[in-house]
Amino acid sequence: MRELSCKEIEHVNGAGIIGDALWKAVYAVVDLPSRTAGKVVGDKIGGTIGGIIAVPVNWIYSLFNKK
Repeated sequence: MRELSCKEIEHVNGAGIIGDALWKAVYAVVDLPSRTAGKVVGDKIGGTIGGIIAVPVNWIYSLFNKK
């Protein structure tokens, strides 16, 4: 069995049109919503961690900046 040339592979794949359309559909259905959900969760976690770090920093800052 021999390897297919690039031209033969493109012929089988419809010059990549079918593959491109398939991956665009996969991206639209899976990847984009996953990234959006990941961003929302990441923002929430980042905000929580930032809040935890900010409390002692603000407290220390307030000790040295009494009016």
